[in-house]
Amino acid sequence: MSAGKDLGVKLLGTLADRFKTDRKSDKAVESLFGAFLQSVLVANSKDAIKVVKYLNAKGLGRIPVLVVDQRSKPVGKANPDVVKLLGIEDSFASLLAEVFPKEMGAEVVAKVDAVNGKSPLVVTMDGDLVF
Repeated sequence: MSAGKDLGVKLLGTLADRFKTDRKSDKAVESLFGAFLQSVLVANSKDAIKVVKYLNAKGLGRIPVLVVDQRSKPVGKANPDVVKLLGIEDSFASLLAEVFPKEMGAEVVAKVDAVNGKSPLVVTMDGDLVF
């Protein structure tokens, strides 16, 4: 990303880049995270501010920017089924659970018939969401 060089910011990719999913998981992941899959990842809040100011100054629109600060110790709790669905490390899952608690706590089921009404958010492998 040449914009990162222009800013003096190391862009760490997008949220979608960090997920290691297979084709059968794609619909569920897209339903859970939607537009946030395109969130730009940066190392710290100073870099996040630079990215937002750059986009605003150039009239390039808006995009979510997620700070992935390795020095902090996130303590969010993620559903192990969601972590497995996303194919991510526990430390990153913990960070995402702080930022996206509902999504990272979702119940994952194969088909909508398995929804039992006990979870506040359920995602099927077909990408259906039940709140």
